[in-house]
Amino acid sequence: MMIYESGKQFAGSPMHDVYTAAIDELKTQLDRWGEKIPQHGLSAVRISLERALGEAAVSLEAGMIVLATAISGGPFIGLLGTVWGVMDTFSGIGRAQQATLATMAPGVASALIATVAGLMVAIPSLFCYNFLVTKTKAITMELDNFGAHIETVIATEYLRPKDWDSLDEQALSFGRGGGDEPEMSAEAH
Repeated sequence: MMIYESGKQFAGSPMHDVYTAAIDELKTQLDRWGEKIPQHGLSAVRISLERALGEAAVSLEAGMIVLATAISGGPFIGLLGTVWGVMDTFSGIGRAQQATLATMAPGVASALIATVAGLMVAIPSLFCYNFLVTKTKAITMELDNFGAHIETVIATEYLRPKDWDSLDEQALSFGRGGGDEPEMSAEAH
């Protein structure tokens, strides 16, 4: 908890966000239960960790849609340009009433330029996307491992022994039909 209590901020660090979420919830549980927390207190810490891990994963994947769109859209833009260029070629042939290189070349050239432009967008985007997906998966796995480590440390340092939990249940049931009422046999019911 030294990092937490120092008040240092690590802007843009998903690990710090995960750590802070866990410690915030741990502090809440410690304020409620004292030096040691019951099992359901640890469950609350786990939920906070999972929420922070999910938010970090979404944040890491946020810009990927742009690359995915460029990958899938680039070839279609190229195809549109190709079709447009072929249509332009046939229009030129129709106007000239003959199929010569001079009438076909401009349309074919524009079709090929559009195809190349679409591929020049899609191919580098594909490489970047695959690289970033791999990095994102690695970072997400590191975050999951870090979250599991935080949970283990909290459980080791702050979790009550199991026999305390049964005392909590008895205290909660006292006055609500539990605790110090005598047990009835099954025949009495």
